[in-house]
Amino acid sequence: MKLKKRLEWEEHRDLGNKLYEVREFLIHQYVRLANTYGSSSVIGRQAERALKEVDKLRSDLDDRIGHEHPERGDHPLNRVYYGPDDRIRVGLSDPKEGHTT
Repeated sequence: MKLKKRLEWEEHRDLGNKLYEVREFLIHQYVRLANTYGSSSVIGRQAERALKEVDKLRSDLDDRIGHEHPERGDHPLNRVYYGPDDRIRVGLSDPKEGHTT
């Protein structure tokens, strides 16, 4: 099976939204687990490590999208892994396509 060399921009956008949701979930669970078992417990450290791995994945993909889709420029709405405002993910408009996603 031949591997794809890049994700389409829309695939990055969808993945960015999902990873944002995963991160939000992990933050809440980390706080809950750290408050229950302690942040230095094995469970607390595992939860923190999971959160850090998601952060690293988002960062690496954010770097990659710029190389894969240079035609999209550096418009803030094209930052699908962090967005113009990391707290607002749904309803971002796509400036290239002229519609809301």
